[in-house]
Amino acid sequence: MIKNILPRVAGLAVCVAAMSATSFTAVAQPVRDWNECTANSDSVAAADLSIAACTRAIQSRRYKTSDLALLFANRGLQRSYREDLAGGIEDLTKAIELDPLDATYLDNRGRLYRRLPQLDHVRAISDFTQAIALNPQEARYYYHRADSYTSEPVSDFVKAIADYTQAITLDPNFAAAFRQRGSVYMLGTPRDFARAMSDLNRAIELDPQDAQNFVMRAGAYQLAPDFDRAIEDFTQVIRLQPESAEALTNRGIAYMHRDQRHNSSAIADFTRAIALDPQYIEAYSNRGYAYILDTPPDFERAIADFSQMAALNPEDPEGNRLREMAIQARSDPDFDKGVDQ
Repeated sequence: MIKNILPRVAGLAVCVAAMSATSFTAVAQPVRDWNECTANSDSVAAADLSIAACTRAIQSRRYKTSDLALLFANRGLQRSYREDLAGGIEDLTKAIELDPLDATYLDNRGRLYRRLPQLDHVRAISDFTQAIALNPQEARYYYHRADSYTSEPVSDFVKAIADYTQAITLDPNFAAAFRQRGSVYMLGTPRDFARAMSDLNRAIELDPQDAQNFVMRAGAYQLAPDFDRAIEDFTQVIRLQPESAEALTNRGIAYMHRDQRHNSSAIADFTRAIALDPQYIEAYSNRGYAYILDTPPDFERAIADFSQMAALNPEDPEGNRLREMAIQARSDPDFDKGVDQ
């Protein structure tokens, strides 16, 4: 009898083991999908895997209300990393419907509205305002709303300053809020350079590794005008971003303003910028001007740069216009006198 029972028991054990393995796989996959979907990753390379995991988790029907909202919200963010802004907004809208009390979802959707090609700052401000109502102690919600207030077509600098100030009140070490408030003081009407410089100095003290802080202060120095200090700040930007063609171009422009027709330093920066990014039109444009305004003018090289502008962007008439201007200036014997005046 025992011999007759043993095969049956063994067979039962194999069956149970097979069932356990199948059940484990069925349980493990949703867990993996959840983990992949909810991992805090802003890598574009990982976005496709995360989107797929989020989609499987959503379609599994295992998750309800707040958990399901989190899956939609994370998939929305991953879509935004792939520049699918409409898809991201759609997913975040679903997350808000499922969990309307989570301020983070409103804040994230507002930020995507600001990135749309049509720059929907009105809807963005509405989302940030709702987020603030849900969580009035979160500094970044005021910061994001302030950024929208500074943008067209809103352009309400008074409200922007109020929001940046509230963000700083809630987080006194919020370097970006100091920088942005400083930029409003610098560019608003009327301009307040004293407050702008105070804020920009504080932003650099709090975060000396953020190149944008130096960029903004350099801009303030250019408006002052104090080109020596602007050049110092742009040099700091280049130290932090040595591969930035834009940073080199900005410093080159400051050299042009300072050196007044002795443009070797400016031309050197524009040339380095072009070496880093041969498609960077601004570097060709400014180097062309630098050649024309140098002593003596170098019209041939200016014409070559403006021609390259036209070749890089044939739909923009500016390159051809500047080239024609340089050609006319080359044949004008009084050109130097006009520039000196």
